[in-house]
Amino acid sequence: MVNWLIEVGEDLHLHQITYHTAVKMYDRCIVFYSSIPKHCYQKIALACLIVAIKRHEDSQPNYEEMRSYTANAYTIKNIKECEQVVLNNIHPALHDITAAHFFKVFVECAKNDSSFLIHELSTLYLDQSLLSTLYYRYLPSEIAMAALVSARRKLQMQPLPATLMHLIQLYNGDVDKINECCDHFGRLA
Repeated sequence: MVNWLIEVGEDLHLHQITYHTAVKMYDRCIVFYSSIPKHCYQKIALACLIVAIKRHEDSQPNYEEMRSYTANAYTIKNIKECEQVVLNNIHPALHDITAAHFFKVFVECAKNDSSFLIHELSTLYLDQSLLSTLYYRYLPSEIAMAALVSARRKLQMQPLPATLMHLIQLYNGDVDKINECCDHFGRLA
């Protein structure tokens, strides 16, 4: 389902924060409702994506278009009911901060140091972190910083600028954990 959420998010040209938030809500739903039948996973994922779109995007989701991503497996009424369940029971997830949130802050702070390639490669690493429970052991800020560090290493660029090193300390990032996370990203190549 996570791959599907990423693909739909990219197809709709959503902000990365949007589908990262949807994945986090989806994960929480699956844990919260451990007895969910597998045939409902996509409907829950879609409901989480709709909630995330309403939170992070400028335009509202078109339910008919969203429904088409499920091959029209659910009615709009089913989707809205599921959305309501997500909102009523998983509302704390609306306040969760994802690695994509930190990534956005880090990129803003390093404007003079950013390049298109760093951004694109870091984005790929961030999306990859959604696909494995291996990354659950890291703080979102550590994942975001590891994505930037890994991209810089892959592109054989200089170490992080002082501004970003300061941010690691500001967000209580553990340098050893960031390096460990970088090692995991490095194995993806």
